[in-house]
Order: sequence, then C-alpha cells, then structure tokens
Amino acid sequence: MKTIVLAMLLATSAGVNAGAPGPVGRVINSPIESIRIDTDGFATVYFTYPVTAVNFVTGACRDADMDHALAFDAKTDAGKSILAVLLEARADGLVVAYGTGRCMVINGDLVEMLHFARVE
Repeated sequence: MKTIVLAMLLATSAGVNAGAPGPVGRVINSPIESIRIDTDGFATVYFTYPVTAVNFVTGACRDADMDHALAFDAKTDAGKSILAVLLEARADGLVVAYGTGRCMVINGDLVEMLHFARVE
C-alpha cells in the first residue's frame, strides 16, 4: 500500500497560543470524518476515532468536545501539502496523526495543533 509521510512543525505566530506544550495527542489508523477550513486559513481535521494522549498521559490542552480533532494552518505551503494529503486520505485511506501538545483557539474552540500525519 502506498504510504505518504508528511511532517510539519507548526509555528504559533497566528492565532492564540494556549501556553507551553502539554501531553501530545495521537490518533492511529483512523478514517477522516470531515475537514473544515475557516476564512482565517486554519483547518481542522475531524477523525472517526478520538485523539488520545501518548503514553496514557491525560490533560491535553484541547476542549473536551474537540477530542476527535487536530488543526493546522492551511495558508502555509506546508499546510497546503498537509491538506492535499488529508483530502487523499479522506477518499482512500486511514491516518496516523500526532499533535504538537500545543493548542490554539480556532473558531472559538481550543484545538490541539497537528504535528504530522501519515496516510496508510
């Protein structure tokens, strides 16, 4: 099966940074439910399975109702590449994704930022 790997470190120069990194979230082998892109250029990807804490550490920075989501800046070249990969995954595959442990307020919700995604 074709594997596409995309890595990105997200700068928090835009939006509201919720402080120092916390436990890093991850989702493993999940289909994508939907992808939302707001007019400010930030995108939120919603997974079928919840984003869980790595090593069973709890207390991630995101809002409780955003436990199936990770976000990224779709205005950057890297963000546009991530969006393309996620759109392919939405149609054809499963995703392994990790967060950065940092959250931003996006469309009124505190969402963990995407660090990297791999399509299986």
